[in-house]
Amino acid sequence: MSDMKAIESFFDVQLPTLYIDVQLQHHGARPRPTRFNTDLRTGAAIKSFLPVTKEYTINVFAVSSWLSGRIGTNMIPFAGDSAGNYLCLYYQYRQGEPVVVFWNHEKEYTYEFVADSFGEFLGLLY
Repeated sequence: MSDMKAIESFFDVQLPTLYIDVQLQHHGARPRPTRFNTDLRTGAAIKSFLPVTKEYTINVFAVSSWLSGRIGTNMIPFAGDSAGNYLCLYYQYRQGEPVVVFWNHEKEYTYEFVADSFGEFLGLLY
């Protein structure tokens, strides 16, 4: 739980409760099913959720640092695909629970809408 508090403190946000639960139970896991759709594409796939602890080389903090200046403000990467793209929690539109967006590395500063919440995103996986 301290890793989750570190993320909340670092990004100055409150993480969705369901995201915290998933990370605590399946830290850095490869979900099944893996596929999801965005508002612009069908059949995108998650490779794995990003670990939340700095014990791993590739983690939420490291990816956020690598992408700094390339992704929108108030975006926290939480999962990646096999092509270098990331799913992010996006806090831009409202206080409280963020929306889920897909950041495409070939189109920096742009993203594709996926779901209104992390819970909705999990329900959309197929």
